[in-house]
Amino acid sequence: MLDDASPQLVILTAKKTKLEKGKRLPLHSIHRWWSRRFSSIYRFLLASFLFTDEESVQRAIDDPKLMRKRSKGKIFMEPFAGGGTGISEAAFAGWSVYGVDINPVATSISKASLFLVTNGLPRGYGKIAIRVLDESLTESQNIWKFDGKYTSYIFISRDKAPTWISTRSVDNRQILVLMCPNCYTIFESSEKQTNCPTCDHRFEAGIKGSTELKNSFPETIKGWKIYAIELRNPKNKWKKEYKSPIHDKEIRKWLRKSSKDAEKIREEIIDEVDLAIDVDEGKRLFREAQIERYYQLFTTRQLASFYLFSLESRKLARSRRDKLFLAIALSESTKASSLVAKWHPPIGEPVPAGAMKTYWVPKHTVESNPLAHIPGTLRPLGRNTIASAIRMQLRADTFIKEKGGPSNSKIKIVTGDAERIKIPRLVDLAVVDPPYMDAVKSYA
Repeated sequence: MLDDASPQLVILTAKKTKLEKGKRLPLHSIHRWWSRRFSSIYRFLLASFLFTDEESVQRAIDDPKLMRKRSKGKIFMEPFAGGGTGISEAAFAGWSVYGVDINPVATSISKASLFLVTNGLPRGYGKIAIRVLDESLTESQNIWKFDGKYTSYIFISRDKAPTWISTRSVDNRQILVLMCPNCYTIFESSEKQTNCPTCDHRFEAGIKGSTELKNSFPETIKGWKIYAIELRNPKNKWKKEYKSPIHDKEIRKWLRKSSKDAEKIREEIIDEVDLAIDVDEGKRLFREAQIERYYQLFTTRQLASFYLFSLESRKLARSRRDKLFLAIALSESTKASSLVAKWHPPIGEPVPAGAMKTYWVPKHTVESNPLAHIPGTLRPLGRNTIASAIRMQLRADTFIKEKGGPSNSKIKIVTGDAERIKIPRLVDLAVVDPPYMDAVKSYA
């Protein structure tokens, strides 16, 4: 199909993929996947199979529902489906689809995407998701709530700490949140070169670890010291406040108690997540941060939060599909709620981990609260939280309705080895995008 297409059509498709490179379509943003392909390429393949004239192909790339009359009854197969871009595009265009992947996370993402394009979100899902989040936040108050305020980030380091902690915007002005390297006072400034308001020490704000942390700084887990906390005040329009544990005895007491409370909750699931990391990136994880078990990728508070959210999901979800979408939201949040997520002070956000060959272990990062949100809403109090992921699901559902609505296509997704599963007797179009197989034993 590529050989038969004119250079103009190939160029058009390539240009459309460039637009997707910075921002994927909402449908393909409900869960990031380490090697997600471009929807424009799949639309080109699907439309080129169905139409002989290029004008129709071009229109179908922009409006996939134009394929539905011709695609009815035709079968699209992808034996290495990954995050499901191809099979969900085919299902939205009216094809019957059959997808396979050996990774159960991949097939769960694919199932969620396929349900979205063929049926839409379950009725009332948004309200259920808010209830699950609210109940989870209530159950986790002992581990995330201090003095009536919710913790969104706990700043941690296994080495030195940066002097530039975070950034917030006030009246379209950039305000820097800084920590004095001399006395550890946390304060705000509009200038990088500044004087500490407490000890008058002059320094330049930097994002690299340069400040030695004394042994008196509390730990969140072994080896990771806490040097600052971001709190959100519900009585003051959820304003951000920053506290230093070294200067606040009550904060230190609360951190110790909340850690013990989280430990009790985590103990209920530790056996299920205490698995050895047996992938190539595991060598780096152990070498750099002595991480050798999967549960060590997360703090105790984060694991406790995931578990509490899971319990509330089982209790409040009305169907298996509700549970699937809630599970996908939790899974998506783990990319930013883990020790391998980088914290970037200039934007005040964690940079999610999970890209191929970038399974880093930062020297300093944040302990993100995956449950952080304004109760009664899906407004997150942090980036890439569970609430953020659920909002993206609702956005994807709206996007599908605006672009032609659910397709009611027949779908099947299988978890297993593509060499051994039973494939349909008739396949009209297959896209084969081989995995790295045993040559690269990656975490993916």
